[in-house]
Amino acid sequence: SRSSRSSRSSRSSSNDNNKRKHVSFKIAVPVDEASEMVASLASLPFVNWIENEVEVRIFNHIASEVLQIGSKGRKSRYEPNTSISKRPFWEMGLDGTGELVGVGDTGLDVKSCFFWDPDHSVGYDHAKVLGYRGFADYEDTSGHGTHVCGSIAGRAGNGSGYEEYNGMAPGAKLAFTDLGLSYGDQRGLIAPQTMEEYYEYAYGLGARVHSDSWGGLSTAYTRSAREVDEYHFYHPEFLALIAAGNDGEFLSSEGVESTVSTPATC
Repeated sequence: SRSSRSSRSSRSSSNDNNKRKHVSFKIAVPVDEASEMVASLASLPFVNWIENEVEVRIFNHIASEVLQIGSKGRKSRYEPNTSISKRPFWEMGLDGTGELVGVGDTGLDVKSCFFWDPDHSVGYDHAKVLGYRGFADYEDTSGHGTHVCGSIAGRAGNGSGYEEYNGMAPGAKLAFTDLGLSYGDQRGLIAPQTMEEYYEYAYGLGARVHSDSWGGLSTAYTRSAREVDEYHFYHPEFLALIAAGNDGEFLSSEGVESTVSTPATC
């Protein structure tokens, strides 16, 4: 039978400097029993939040010059005869060298010319991918995750001729979590059980910035959104960058229309 998923969270105590937050988990129930189940859960004294589980999709679906100079090679109207560097950040040495970026997406093709290291397996010695966690699997049949990682830190090598298409931080490395199912359906993402557990993988490897080009189809402030805020509260040195929608279309939830959806909502 069709089922409805609800997530509930309860506050737990700990002696770990009072930094224990919430315990969250999911319950699947038949649709025709959802109302009764929600009422039963709400009556429990340790439950303080109940919500439907929302569908998640990939974003950033639809280039380094634009990000570095804004107008992609257009000369200044004030100095029209002055040539403009296409990538001034790189010329100043700001290419991400020494940085580790966490990413969660559909998968990452480590054999792409932008990530390929023929001499090392994925790990600390690998040229681009320091860690790969197969939360869903170890493939990227949709290509979205490889595209996102390429936008961030892709670096073509071995004389491939694709150096012009390097990512924004070609000197950086990646700590990757695979959220996409291998059958290639771009709607087939497995949402993290908790955002804390999700971010801890990359954080534990040393990443202090994380990219998330995916989100739920809701503008509500959900459990996942709260967990993102909570993680940042306890880790002020960490920053997650979450896509603000994908194609400009508005989502509507609880009277709020926005391109920004959970877990980026506030």
